[in-house]
Amino acid sequence: MQSLLATVLLATALAVPPGDYDRNPKLTPGGLCTAADPDFDEYRYAERIPHCRRNVSQSTKVAVGESYGIHRRDLPRYEVDHWQSLGLGGNNHRRNLWPIIKHVARQKAAVEQRLYNRISRGEITQAEALAELEAWRPAR
Repeated sequence: MQSLLATVLLATALAVPPGDYDRNPKLTPGGLCTAADPDFDEYRYAERIPHCRRNVSQSTKVAVGESYGIHRRDLPRYEVDHWQSLGLGGNNHRRNLWPIIKHVARQKAAVEQRLYNRISRGEITQAEALAELEAWRPAR
């Protein structure tokens, strides 16, 4: 009985609470890097996708969290993530940032790594990679 209770409590602790992985498309529609972006640093892949270097201030992270209703004191539970990742051509603008609970961010990072690998090998285009990312949902 205690083992079952411990299993249930652990599963509950690891479950993704509603809202802790949901991106609000009105707040975070995404955004792509361009050569005119101040954070642009190079073109990547055979497709020559503009890449922006990471540049997100702490004040921007706090503002993004607050726009999602996350108080500053709770923000350490989250990663302020690029919805359209930098490696796939995303930018650092607020419209491309969202708070994602840290353990779910690791799931998304694994998906992004697979997409980076495929785009690097020329197996998919940026548009296809971004469409796969748009369809991604975390494991529950």
